[in-house]
Formats: sequence, structure tokens, C-alpha cells
Amino acid sequence: MKLSLGQKIGISYTLVTLIALLTLSGVGAVFLTLWGNNGCREWQGGAKYLQAQFANQSPPLTSKHEAEAWLNNFVQRGTAKSKIGEFIEINIYFSKEDLAKAALISPSQKILAFYPSSAQGLAGRVLWKKAFAEYKPPPLSRQASIVAQRQNACIVEIPIKERSQLRGWLVFVYKVPAAKQRLFLWGSVFLLLITLTAPLVLFVGTVSGWLISRSMIQRFGNIGKAVKEWSKGNLKTTIDDGGQDEIGLLAQRLNTMANRLNTLLKTQQELAVLEERQRLARDLHDAVKQQIFAATMQLAAAQKQIQQNPKKARLLLEDATSLMHQSQVELTNIIQQLRPLNLKNAGFASVLQEYLNTWERRTGIQVKRTIKISEPLSPSIAEALLRIIQEGLSNVARHSNANALTFTLKQEAQKVMLTMADNGQGFEPNSVALGNGLRNMAERTEELGGRFQLHSTPGKGTLIEVEIPLEEGE
Repeated sequence: MKLSLGQKIGISYTLVTLIALLTLSGVGAVFLTLWGNNGCREWQGGAKYLQAQFANQSPPLTSKHEAEAWLNNFVQRGTAKSKIGEFIEINIYFSKEDLAKAALISPSQKILAFYPSSAQGLAGRVLWKKAFAEYKPPPLSRQASIVAQRQNACIVEIPIKERSQLRGWLVFVYKVPAAKQRLFLWGSVFLLLITLTAPLVLFVGTVSGWLISRSMIQRFGNIGKAVKEWSKGNLKTTIDDGGQDEIGLLAQRLNTMANRLNTLLKTQQELAVLEERQRLARDLHDAVKQQIFAATMQLAAAQKQIQQNPKKARLLLEDATSLMHQSQVELTNIIQQLRPLNLKNAGFASVLQEYLNTWERRTGIQVKRTIKISEPLSPSIAEALLRIIQEGLSNVARHSNANALTFTLKQEAQKVMLTMADNGQGFEPNSVALGNGLRNMAERTEELGGRFQLHSTPGKGTLIEVEIPLEEGE
């Protein structure tokens, strides 16, 4: 399926948004997992704070019943209670499921109260080290709290002092979830979040892409319209884009290019006018001027002979009349070549047909024509082809003495082919210097990257072949 630029941009924005959400979710899950594995570090400050609070309001350690009640409340509520209605809040909250074991230890390292309650019967006779042997706790400190990690648990030991006198310890094991377990937990949370927010993300990404692509498509559309006008020869069209980004810079460069091409085209047109003037001067000098001069000489000679030899004078007048007629034909040919051809309002094929009909009536030379042109040709190629055809037909009318001409013009996918074959007197190309007309035809063809060939044999006519390549889409 072929997608438009706007659709591609909209889809890309949606995909980028989803990928960003997935990436952030993955990073967040890993971060929270790592953060969760640092649970022991969280207890460093909490243990010190709790030790400081115990100095003012210590747990009841004199009575077994009160000690068990205090410890159970500590585990159940995540707080420390010194007496009824008064609690010591700690800055780390936990639930009873987070504690594997907890105990209040006497100064002689006897267990006064133990959690879970199923082990309460052991409290009076089991040493603390044996009860916590599976976690290998560090030695009890009489001065400062200790937080140590063993396996996937934190051992927290808080000495309980009152007036600098050691009254015992609060010791508990805080479970730290495994990395895989926490990663699975947070990954599941983020996956659920993505599932719930994906429709909104898709909508926002699609709308954002459409809004952004709309402006870009409009700007590229302006460039496309200008390029289309340039292809028609209207180089005065400019791209209206004041942006300072890459598209705006491209528009400025294209406008500069079109301006330079327009200047170059004007220069070429001026050179073409000068070239036509020079060719017209050569034609008038080589043909019309010489014929008028010869007719003038014939008239002068006839004037001298009109009294003495009327018959000879009549022959001289007939020659002068013939020369004047030839001059008239030459002038007509030159005028026809100078007539501007309306290629803008009429198609190339119709203009060419009209020109051939006029030329056939004027010269009396029958034209057998085949014209197969797919419109439109570029202005430069159409103009060059018409000038080449005019030059070739002018040579046929002047020099060939032909009465028939075969004219073929065909357009294929990548080239235009022109052939003009007359049945005139022909000539030997290698022994005769090419005239200006043939040289002009060859030069125009080569300027367009084409190929020009001339074939002629005395008494068998002349064949001209022109082949001009076309660019893709032209």
C-alpha cells in the first residue's frame, strides 16, 4: 500500500511515542527494581532515628507480657509504642508480611519477646543467636545500631538505652524481594499502564503527526507548484516560503536557481535574435541581393538593346523577370521563417502541420508526411525542432530542384526522430562545403545532445536524419 507523506509522518509519530513509552516503562521498572534491592540502605537512617527515640521512650522490657504486646504492635502497625496512646513514628513503613522475624533481646541476650507468635514459647530459653542462626547476624552492638544484609534480608539491630544504660535490643529481619520478583512486579504494573494508555497515545501521536505534516505537505506543495510552472517555461514564478529551516533554505535556493535560469534564457534569446539577424543578412546577401543585382544588370543590358536588337532585349527582360521572381520566392521564404509560431496556444503537431501546408502551397513541392508526437514537448526542444525543420525545408526549396519530399517525425519514450528526404538533384557532401543552413541544423541538434546525419548522392536526392534524446517524463 502506497502511503502519503502525511500518513508516514503520522505513523512515525505514533510509533516513536509508543517506543518512548515502552522505553521509559522498561527503564522505570529496572530503576525501581534496583531501588527496591537497596532496602537495607533505607533502614540506615530509620534505625538511627528509632534509637534516638528509644532514649526518651523505650519499649517496656521489664514485663514479658508488656514486651510481647509492644513488639506485636510494632509489627502490626509499623510503629513503636512506649505506652498506651503514644507511638513513635518511623520514617520507613512496612507491613507484617515484610518481617520474617523480630525480637526484643535482654542485656544478657535472652529473647524477651519474639515474632511470629508461634515461637513465643521459646522466648525464655532460646538464645538470640540460635533463633537467627539461618541469617548469620553480626554481633550485637552496645553503642550504635547496625543494618546488615544477609541473603535477601536486612538484619536490623537497634540498642535500647536509657540514661546511657543498656536495657536490651530490638532486632528484626526485614525481607527484601528478589530482583527477578521485583522486576516482574513492576514490569507487570507498567505493562498494565501501557495497555490502558496505548489508545490515548495512538490518538495523540496520530493527531500530532497530522498537524505537523499538514504544514510540511503544504510547503512541499508550494515547491511542487512552482517546479511545475518552471517546467512549462514560466521561470518568473517564485516559491513563497519564509521559513528558516531546511525546507525554507531549499525554497530560497530553488528561487535563486530559477532567477538565474530566467536570466540565462533571456541571454540565449538575445543571442538567438542576433543569430537570426546574421542569418537573415547572409540570406539576403547570398540570394536576394545577388539576384536583384543580376536582374538590374539584365534590365540595363535590355535598355541598351531595345532599339538595336529588340529580340535580344526581350530575352534579357525575360531573364530579369525570372530573377525577380526568384527574389520574390526567396523573400517569401525568409518572411515565413521569421514569422513567430504560436506554440503556446496551439500544439506542436498542429503548428507543424500548418507550416508544412503553407510551405507545400508556396513551393509546389508535394509533401508526404508522417507525424506522431505525444504532447507536450519541452519548449526548448519544440523551438529547436521547428528551427531545424524550417532550415531543412528552406534548403530543399532553394537548392534541390525536387518535386516531392518525404517528411517523418516520431516521438518514442526517450527520443524524437526527424527525417526529411527529397527526390532532388542531390550533391556530393565530401566535395561541397556545407552551407550555413546545414551547419545551423547540426549545431542546434548537438546543443540538445542529439545526433545529426546528412546523406546525399548526385542525382538521387538528399536525406537528413535528426535524433534528439528526451529526459524522463518529457
